Amino acid sequence: MESLPIILVHQGNSSYLEVCLRQARQTNPHSRIVWLHGEKDHPLDFVDCFSFHEPELFQDVAFFSSIYQRLSSSNSLESECFCIQRWLIVRNFMRREKITRALAIDSDVLIFCDVTQEAERFRPYAMTFAHWNATQNLIHCNFIQDISALEAFADYSLEVYQNSELLERLKQTSRKGKNRYRVSDMSLFYDWSTHSDYPFCFFEDFYPDGIFFDSCIDFVQDFKAIRYLPGFLRPFKKIVWKEGLPHATLKNSTLKGGLQAPMKIIHYHGGLKFLMPFHFQRRSPHVEIFKQLLLQKWRKLPAKLRRIWNRNADG
Repeated sequence: MESLPIILVHQGNSSYLEVCLRQARQTNPHSRIVWLHGEKDHPLDFVDCFSFHEPELFQDVAFFSSIYQRLSSSNSLESECFCIQRWLIVRNFMRREKITRALAIDSDVLIFCDVTQEAERFRPYAMTFAHWNATQNLIHCNFIQDISALEAFADYSLEVYQNSELLERLKQTSRKGKNRYRVSDMSLFYDWSTHSDYPFCFFEDFYPDGIFFDSCIDFVQDFKAIRYLPGFLRPFKKIVWKEGLPHATLKNSTLKGGLQAPMKIIHYHGGLKFLMPFHFQRRSPHVEIFKQLLLQKWRKLPAKLRRIWNRNADG
C-alpha cells in the first residue's frame, strides 16, 4: 500500500510547528511529509519544504486576496483570508506533484496513528470533517480521498466572493447578529459540503466505536475532563497514557466506567497549544499545566479589564 502524504501549510516557524511535524514523522516514517511555508520561513531538514510563493503553488492565491471580503471579527483580515488561501495552495501542490490522495493537517495537531492505515477507514468519503458548531466544519485533519473534491471546493471559494447570491447565502448561514457574521474557512466548508454531491463524514460519528479523531481537546461535553478551577480555567479532555498512546474516555457509553480508547490525533485548539510539547513527550504534568493556564489568564487580564472599562464608558 502506497503511504499517504501528509501536507501542512503554515506561515512562520512557531514553536509548536516543529513539534507537530516531528510527531508526524515519528508516527509515519514512510509517509512523505510536506511543509508549504512562506519564503522567509526556515525549512526543516526532516520534511519536504516548499515555499508556497513559487508560481505554480501561488496560482489563484493573489487573485483571491483581491476579491476576498472579511465578514468576521474573530481574527485579522490577513489571518482569515489565509485560512482559505491555504486550500488553494494544497490544491496547487497536489496538482503539481500529481497526488490524488493526502492528509492535510493544521499545525496544532499531533498524530498518534498510521495515517495510511487509517485512511482506508475513510475510503468511501471524499473528505473528513469534525463539528465546530451547527454551521461550521472543522478541517484540521482532512483526509482528502478524492482530489476532484478539493478542486471543487477551490472553485467554490473563488466563486463565492464573486457571486452575490452565493455570498448572501453564506452570510445568512453564518449570521451572529444584526450585520454581524462569522464567515471563515470552516463556514465555507460547511456551506459547500451541504450543497455538494460528494460524500463526507464526521469524526464524531465514529466515537461510539472507540475511534477518536479529536475535534478539539477542549470540547469535553461527552468526555471525562480535567477541570482545575471550574468556571475560571477552561476544561480539556483527560488524557491517560498507555503504551505510549493517549487515551480518552467517552462518558456516554454502555460500558461500565465509559469507553476508553486511543486517540488517533489530538487537536490543540487556541490557548492549549502549550500542551503539545508535553504530549509529544508522552507526559501530562498537572502542576506545570496548571501553572501555564494560570499564567495565560494573568496575561489576558489587562485586555479583559480594558474591554470591561470601554463597555462601561460607552454605556
